[in-house]
Amino acid sequence: EFELISDVWVVPTWRPTPEKAQKVLRIDPGMAFGTGTHETTQIASLGLQKIFSKNVLESVLDVGTGTGVLAMLAALLGASNIVGLELDVEARRVARENIELNKMKNVHIFDHQIEREKNKYELVIANIIDGVLIDIQNDLKKCLTDSGTLLLTGVLSEREHLFLKEFQLPKGYGWVERIAKGEWLGFIGAKQ
Repeated sequence: EFELISDVWVVPTWRPTPEKAQKVLRIDPGMAFGTGTHETTQIASLGLQKIFSKNVLESVLDVGTGTGVLAMLAALLGASNIVGLELDVEARRVARENIELNKMKNVHIFDHQIEREKNKYELVIANIIDGVLIDIQNDLKKCLTDSGTLLLTGVLSEREHLFLKEFQLPKGYGWVERIAKGEWLGFIGAKQ
C-alpha cells in the first residue's frame, strides 16, 4: 500500500485501510502493468490532483488506461463520466475487474483505437511514451472540448526539447504545468 496523491491511497484487497487514508483505490498487484507505482503514473496522478483542485471536470478520456488507475482516480476526484481506452486484452480485463472492485459505475473501458473515438472530453489523459504521444497528437486534440485540458506524461527528460517541438498544442493553448519525477516528465496543456 502507498499514498498515490495526498489523501488517496492504493491498497491491496487483503490489507486494511490505513488510518490516514481519506480515499482508497483497491488494486491487487498482478500480471498486468499498473498499480500506480510507476513514475509516469505518479506524475499523471499529481497532474490530476492539480487540475481537479482548480475545478471538477465532468468528462475524462484516459488513452492507454492500462489497469485503470488514472481513470479511477479521476472518478475519485469527482469526474462523472470517464472513458478508458486500452488495446491490450489482459490490461483491459484487469481494468474492468479493478473498476468493479472499486464499485465505480461511471468508469467505462473500451478497446478501440483513439482515432475511432467520437466524443469530446473536458480532460484528455495520455500516459504513453513520448513518440506515440507525438504520433497520435491530432487524435488526442480532436477529443478535447473547446476549452478542454490535456494531461500528457511518458516523456523522457532527455527528449523534452524534441517533444515540445513536435507536439503542437491547439491554437490559444499553452503548457501550464511541467511535472518531473526521476527521468520522466509530464505536461498539462490548457487554454491560455
